[in-house]
Amino acid sequence: QFGYNIQMICLNLGKPQTLFNPKITFRSEDTFMMWDDCLSFPELMVSVRRHKSISITFQNENGELISWSNLPQDVSELLQHEIDHLNGVLAVDIATKPTGTCTEAEGGECIAIIPRSDWLKNREMYETWFRK
Repeated sequence: QFGYNIQMICLNLGKPQTLFNPKITFRSEDTFMMWDDCLSFPELMVSVRRHKSISITFQNENGELISWSNLPQDVSELLQHEIDHLNGVLAVDIATKPTGTCTEAEGGECIAIIPRSDWLKNREMYETWFRK
């Protein structure tokens, strides 16, 4: 409404901070699979593939350009999730079938989106879906 295109992520990684207009500048070739959850669909768990490490640039509250390089996997995953949101992408849009063995799943086939209630009851089984 004000004619400014500003994206922002507010987070607390040891201290509260706001990242303005964050951009991913590097994605590792190495990826991993995980069950993602989100407040946009609290009743679901979604299998997604994420990069193990990313680098980003953003502006801080003072307008200074900041770079974070080769972030650890947990922070990389969080920021990929949040930057996806800024770009209108939800985990359900990028759901990826697990590639492991899913013998206990219906028909022995892995599925990418499952009810959170079932995931909570059978978490150990669902984690094996990512193992080959």
